Amino acid sequence: LFLMYILLFVSLCLLVSLAVYLGANKYYGDVIPIKLTIINFISVYIFFLLGVYCYEIYLEYRLDSFDLNSDGFFTGEENTPEKEKYMSLVINDTGRTFAPFTGLVYSFLYAVFFLCVLKLYSFIKKGSK
Repeated sequence: LFLMYILLFVSLCLLVSLAVYLGANKYYGDVIPIKLTIINFISVYIFFLLGVYCYEIYLEYRLDSFDLNSDGFFTGEENTPEKEKYMSLVINDTGRTFAPFTGLVYSFLYAVFFLCVLKLYSFIKKGSK
């Protein structure tokens, strides 16, 4: 399951990169690769943080679904093993807390990869002329 989420994230990042590249070339012609890399870095970083935020909302929603009387407390019949699972996921949020910093690292590494691909593409393009 974790591998599936990683694969989905990388696929979506590739789509963002493709959209940034095609959009910039369509509207501005040949754009400096470093500008595209910066735009890509910011886009992937925002995408990463939005994913973490959506996951946080999902966990809160799932946990709140076990509060049958909506009083904000979990009483006798509301305490189930599944509730405990989601309570643990909400409470143990170290990864989500450090997501802005982790996102910077991943976005930077992805932007460096993107820049290398752009440089390689321009090198191949110049060589074929």
